[in-house]
Amino acid sequence: MGTTIAIRRTAWLVAALAVAATILTLVLRFDLLGAPPVIDSALDFPSRVLAGQEYERSQWPVDLVGTLLFAGVFGAVVLLGALLTRRTGRVEIMGMLAAGGILGIASQLTYVGAHQAVIDIGYCDCGFKTEEIISQTWALMLADGVSDWLLQAAAVLLAIGVAYAGRILAVRDMPAAWATLSYVLAAALLVGVALGLAKVDEPVPTVVVGLSAGVLLPIWAGWLALRILEQPGAEPAVQPAPA
Repeated sequence: MGTTIAIRRTAWLVAALAVAATILTLVLRFDLLGAPPVIDSALDFPSRVLAGQEYERSQWPVDLVGTLLFAGVFGAVVLLGALLTRRTGRVEIMGMLAAGGILGIASQLTYVGAHQAVIDIGYCDCGFKTEEIISQTWALMLADGVSDWLLQAAAVLLAIGVAYAGRILAVRDMPAAWATLSYVLAAALLVGVALGLAKVDEPVPTVVVGLSAGVLLPIWAGWLALRILEQPGAEPAVQPAPA
């Protein structure tokens, strides 16, 4: 299979996985499968955590699939980076996209591993329920913190890789407007990182994630799949003017 065909198929895979993962994420973020329970604030901390566990278990299948789909997006981006480097000879594209993709996969699997353990075993009947719930909550906070920082680092590296790929490929292989879209996507990724670091309240971060992962990235990848030329540096065929 030629490099061009492989790029097209991989780009379509990135677009499809990104759309599916974003849809599931938005379904959860906006409580479209059901609102969380109203928990009495007068309860102590362990009781409040336990009161929400059943709801979290009911949401977990969708959360799990969406997270694994995002891991698939990052994996496909790693492959796309390698193919674009083969196409252009610019190892920087593979370096940035592969590094960002690998960190992204690590972030998603860290999240899945930590939360799956809690879903499987909420606590044991050993007489230390309060201590277990508090320890469990702190462990999840630590795991989620690691996952978030890995994801933010991944987004920065991917932003650099996307922008660089846009500049290189737009020389002869892709339209100049695609390079502009690459810069817009890179900027959206960096804005998402900035919002995360600033701990901006919802729904702004979710909207930015939805825009970058669910709209800009699929358009960027789909446009690449549709327009990349069969031969590197080849000009599109020009139709002769009618006599």
